[in-house]
Amino acid sequence: MTSLMANATPTCPPSAKNTACSPAADWQGRILLLETSEEQMSPEKFSRALGFLKQAGVFKAVSGILFGRPMDNVHREEYHRRLAAAVDDPSLPILADVSVGHALPRCILPFGVNARVDAQAQTITFDAP
Repeated sequence: MTSLMANATPTCPPSAKNTACSPAADWQGRILLLETSEEQMSPEKFSRALGFLKQAGVFKAVSGILFGRPMDNVHREEYHRRLAAAVDDPSLPILADVSVGHALPRCILPFGVNARVDAQAQTITFDAP
């Protein structure tokens, strides 16, 4: 069982002066939720963002990744390829195209609660708070 954390930026590049950044240790055993927003960023920009997470050790710390379906499916397949390449760990479960974030339809995911993700069954189960 792991805790789901918000999709706020968990780490920042060394040059950033943002106190909202969390060290990778804070992500140990948690589920990372990522989504690309209505910006529909280029695949290159998406790769750079993933690079910050990788460099900070977040992918090594988390127990799984939920990736929201891109709005209007823009760059969907390319995002999937780049996420898998950035994570570079076949044993880390990644559930892609989750109905959260800016794409429709969307569901609400509670943050900070214990959750179980079954990648094979494609289910997310939350424990009552």
